[in-house]
Parts: sequence; C-alpha cells; structure tokens
Amino acid sequence: MSESSLYWPNFLSNTGESEAALATIIGSLPFGETGFTNIEGFTHRHTLFSILKQNGYETSFNYGGNSALNSYDRFLVEEGVDEILDKTVFGIAYNLQNACVAGITLGYPDDALFRRYSEENNTVNERPQLTVFKILSTKTPYAIPNFGKYEKNVDKLISHSTSNEKTQRFISHNVELFASYSYADEAIAHFLNDDKKTKAYKNTIYIITGSHLNRNIPSENTLKRYQVPLLMYRPLLKSTSKITKLASHTVIALAIISLLDRAYSLKVPKTVAWLGNGELVSNGNDFNKEIPLFRGANNIKDYVHHSFFLMDGELIELNADLSFTDNEVRDIKIVDIKNRFSYSKSVNQYVTQNDKIIPSTLSSVANDKREFSKTEAI
Repeated sequence: MSESSLYWPNFLSNTGESEAALATIIGSLPFGETGFTNIEGFTHRHTLFSILKQNGYETSFNYGGNSALNSYDRFLVEEGVDEILDKTVFGIAYNLQNACVAGITLGYPDDALFRRYSEENNTVNERPQLTVFKILSTKTPYAIPNFGKYEKNVDKLISHSTSNEKTQRFISHNVELFASYSYADEAIAHFLNDDKKTKAYKNTIYIITGSHLNRNIPSENTLKRYQVPLLMYRPLLKSTSKITKLASHTVIALAIISLLDRAYSLKVPKTVAWLGNGELVSNGNDFNKEIPLFRGANNIKDYVHHSFFLMDGELIELNADLSFTDNEVRDIKIVDIKNRFSYSKSVNQYVTQNDKIIPSTLSSVANDKREFSKTEAI
C-alpha cells in the first residue's frame, strides 16, 4: 500500500505500549502516568471523535478484544461514540481466536472483526463517518486461525528473500510472529475489497498505523522501537508520495481536522491544546518536531527535539533515517534539551492530574456524570 498511498517512513508512535496509543492518535492527548485512558476521574479535552461528532459524523470503535481493559470503554462512552463493537457482542456466527497454553483468548481475530463490521454496515449511510479499528492478531501469542496457510506464506517469503542469512534465520525462528503479519495483511486486504463495493469507498480516507514496534523484533537503536508506518490511502488520491518529514501520532488528529476544515469548513474549536503541531507534509526542515515518548508505565525517559534524541539522559544526534550519528553534542545543547524535556514531563503530570488540558467551558467532551453526596451514594 505504501506505493499507492501517502507514506511516512520516518514516523513514530509516541508510546511503547499499544494500550496508550489510542488516545494519542484520536486526541493528541498527554500520557499521564500509565496512559491517558487510565487517568482516574474526568479530563476535559478535544478529540477527533468529539469534534467530528459535533459536525454530524457517526462514530464507531471496533475491536475484537475486551474494551474494558485500560478503561477504553469509559473513554469511548465519555466521547459519545455511537457504536462500540468489542468481543462481548460478536455473537455465535464468529469464532474466537485460538486460546494460548493457559487457555486464554485475546478475543476475535482480525478477519472476523472486519467481517462483523462489514456485514453490520452494508446499508447506505448518508451521514459522514469516523470508524476506528484496533486489531489484535499480531499480538502475542499470535494465535491466528488456519495457521498452516500463513506458515507456508512465511516459508515462501524466506525462500524468495534477498535478505542476509541472519535476517532469514530470525524469520524462520519466529514463524508465528510473521505468520500473524501475513494473516493481518490479508484481513485488511479483504476489508478494503469489501469496502470497494460500497458507495462510500471513493469518498473515504483510510489511515493505517501501528502502536509500536513488536518487542520480539530487534531494533537498530532505542528510537527505532517507536518507529511505525503511517499510510494514508484514498481511492481518488491524485498522486502518491513518500514523505520523509519526521512526525508522530500526536499530529494525526489535528492534521485530519485541518484537512476537513479547509475542504468543508467544519465547526472547529477556536482554542485547542494538542500535544502535536499538525504538520505532516514536507515543508522545508524535515526534523523540526518536539516529540515526547512514553516508554511504558511511569516511564517517560525518551524525547526527540528536532534532530536530537534524548535517551536516559544521553543526547544523540540523528541521521535522516533515524540512525544515530557519532557526532559529539555541545554541553549547552544538552542542557537546553534536558530542560525542555523536564518541562514537558512536568506539564504532562500537571494537566492530567488536575484536569487542566483545557477549560471545561471550551471542551468538546462534556462530563455528564453527576457527583453524588455520601448519602446518595449509600
């Protein structure tokens, strides 16, 4: 798809945890201590869900797993999402993903997720839509259906590969992982082919990204553990492009809002508090971002400032492909970037603990939960 889409190779997830990625993608939101959706209490905000819903969009979230994990369900209800599909509502027509050795299944595999959506949404809908999918078959234990078929695909990949012996050996030792990628690719292809039959297909923008690099895949350096693809595909796309600009998940929501506002003059908030700055196209300096990176629970240790990467207190200059240079960084630069990083962490902690992202009077997400007195609660 990268050859028929807008494709960003130098794209970063802002998190090392898949559970924390949703709020960053949907709302350019800060992380808190353990991911935005796990923040206790209500936090006023703007998101893609809330802004597009105010503009007449029908919204849905589709996931084969348990949406109660990491309080996704609470987050989505607060957002006023019209339809929430998770493992509790699939029905007997669909089979759960195979259980692991402990007898636990993550939920419904990717192909079942897309089929369930397509079969339930086969009627013409005149309203514009924002539809979000979160897939799970590429997560350990990679218990995909019809494993033998996709194992053969991996064998074929190895036999036709021009990669070095070390890479081929790694693939052959991790067949389950690469078979799950082959399965997910096919599931997405089936979904797109089904969508081609709908009237909405030509007027739809399809966005594909990942939450983080799979932990079982070795990376050249710590920053590349955050490197994920971003693909934006539209059937009516006039030209394809490979955009080298450095960007991250925090720019997706506001870039989409800006695009739609220019085209359709949406009703958009005058005051926003996005974590990113919305620039996705290549306009001069490819490395002009400040990107905070959430490695995991209580673990904000990494930070990108333009062409520099701060990792565990060490500052490293970056090459255009996100590899590390051997250049020595001046002390004054180190102090400046460390101060910026410290400030970024302090703001993250303050706004998430005190509901200070944006004033309640300006928020497009309203808190409709009434506070009960102790007597009422009893």
